[in-house]
Amino acid sequence: MHETHQVVRYLVGGASTAAINWSLVYCFVEYGDFHYSFSMNGSISIIYLYSYLINKYFVFSDHAGSHLKQGSGCVIMRLSLLAAINAVVYIGVDIFSLNYMFIIVAASITEAVVSFLIMKFVLFPTPNFWE
Repeated sequence: MHETHQVVRYLVGGASTAAINWSLVYCFVEYGDFHYSFSMNGSISIIYLYSYLINKYFVFSDHAGSHLKQGSGCVIMRLSLLAAINAVVYIGVDIFSLNYMFIIVAASITEAVVSFLIMKFVLFPTPNFWE
């Protein structure tokens, strides 16, 4: 039952993070007239701290004071995933001429699944998960 609650909390936290992210990207592109790639990366760098705190405290209920270890692990994970997202978005938008918001949404949903698994099993592991 704990696992189900954790997934639901991740979906709620992720939905709020995604809403902020996608809204910022849209506003940067449509109203700020910034390039989609700049907008996506700027938005992501704004929401990473929010995402880390939501996942640490709300999703995984991890109140240990190990911010340096977990925070640096989260930064490494996020930067690696960001590089992959940039590649996917570039290919989708610049090579295949797909809509930038469609590709960003699809890439970020995939990133959410991968980051959940990394956080659950590496950054904020649940004690006795396999028992």
